[in-house]
Amino acid sequence: MRPASYPGITESTRGTQRVHVIPCSCESCQNTVEVAITGKRKPPSVLHNIAKRRGWKVRSKRAEFTCPEHAQ
Repeated sequence: MRPASYPGITESTRGTQRVHVIPCSCESCQNTVEVAITGKRKPPSVLHNIAKRRGWKVRSKRAEFTCPEHAQ
């Protein structure tokens, strides 16, 4: 896994595809959102919107992401 490309978001490779990885900030939770990097990296605002559409709670100022399981 590469270092954080944006606060709270890392990059990884799944097979031959590079992806942005957004992990849940809850302890012991392994849930992540993976967003493919096609061409150029997506800006943080786009990644935040993708996570929100998938039901995640996003606190962008603190770079915290909470999965739908823990967002309630």
